Amino acid sequence: METNQQMLTRMTLDMRMRGMSQHSLDVYIRCVRFFLEWRSEEGGELDESTARAYLVHLIHAGKHSTGTVNMYNAAIRFFYAVTLNRTINYLQLPRFKKHKTLPEIDQRTAWSCQLEFHRRLSSSGQHHRRDRQPRRPVCPI
Repeated sequence: METNQQMLTRMTLDMRMRGMSQHSLDVYIRCVRFFLEWRSEEGGELDESTARAYLVHLIHAGKHSTGTVNMYNAAIRFFYAVTLNRTINYLQLPRFKKHKTLPEIDQRTAWSCQLEFHRRLSSSGQHHRRDRQPRRPVCPI
């Protein structure tokens, strides 16, 4: 069985053979080194369930952004697929989706913008022309 350092050295060679940048190499190696250290502490095997548990750990720790978790995900996927030459189910290691929120809009401003839009549309007479779209007035929102 290979040591963690031997696997990281092999991963470095795999990345260099693919022409990946030095920055990508540094980031991926750091991510996989942290994963391997965590696996050693937890006593897990190198399988999909361990990688999945680590990603869940990163998400629930609450310290990492969506981009950071996805960077770890990409590094671990590369490690399993290329360095360890293991077939993995990518559906079991999904990318972490960032939750988006809609901006808060003042209802009076939104309503006045809509009224202004309809007023300009009807005064321009373009709503009768079918050959081109009416120009939308600029709304301050």
